[in-house]
Amino acid sequence: MPTTWQSAKWWKNRPLEDREYFIKAPKRYVDDSHDETFSFEEGGNFLIVGRPNTGKTTLAVKTVREAVRTHKLSARFVSADEYVEMIKDTFDNSGDLPEMWSSPHLVKYIKGVFDIVILDGLGQERLTDFAKHELGSLIRRRYEMGLSTIITSDVPSMDIIARYGQRVAAPLSDYTEVYHGR
Repeated sequence: MPTTWQSAKWWKNRPLEDREYFIKAPKRYVDDSHDETFSFEEGGNFLIVGRPNTGKTTLAVKTVREAVRTHKLSARFVSADEYVEMIKDTFDNSGDLPEMWSSPHLVKYIKGVFDIVILDGLGQERLTDFAKHELGSLIRRRYEMGLSTIITSDVPSMDIIARYGQRVAAPLSDYTEVYHGR
């Protein structure tokens, strides 16, 4: 991961192997034998909802890997818990992330540079006002910028709106809700 700031164009123009590597999905979710994907169009947003351990994340990762292979797109996987932790880590580092996160600019890339972000496990993080605010802001900001977000969650959109507030209602109303493993 580069330690100096790189533009969206730089990320898109990386060789395919680099773009696949920088997705950084945990290996347990990278399953090329998994046949199921859904039709992804650039700028599209998806909420994959289902019970725990039904393959929501594997479906999201497979779909994103196919999109990165088919189109010249950049992508990143981040769990809701991990994202909140990253935000907290920026407070002690003048807005940048410490070395353990691989790039001081990772939060900024997730917020507004990567073409696609998989936000995994929304609703499973510890419920605090801080977490609700930061995750809601991420969803809203990416939506307003026209960047794709694929959310996996155990709860449907109405429950997400109840949890994170009305500020996510407009973005989520434009998401395609995919029920998986129900």
